Amino acid sequence: MTDEIIEIEFGKDRFHQQNEMIQWCKHNLGEGGWGGYNKTGIKQWAVESMFGNTFFYFRNPNDAFMFKLMWG
Repeated sequence: MTDEIIEIEFGKDRFHQQNEMIQWCKHNLGEGGWGGYNKTGIKQWAVESMFGNTFFYFRNPNDAFMFKLMWG
């Protein structure tokens, strides 16, 4: 695992899937959740939303890869 945070962004056209994506992360990746994003403070994953755009952040590259396979 690296110290680099991986960001995956979705536009407004995917906003309706936001809750489903969050539930998938909770079920498959473990502890994480809303807000509090900073480069050193997220748990396994974090999510933020602004103006209908959704941003997911991952510590583990494998988690980001699995998320991208599912939702990308």
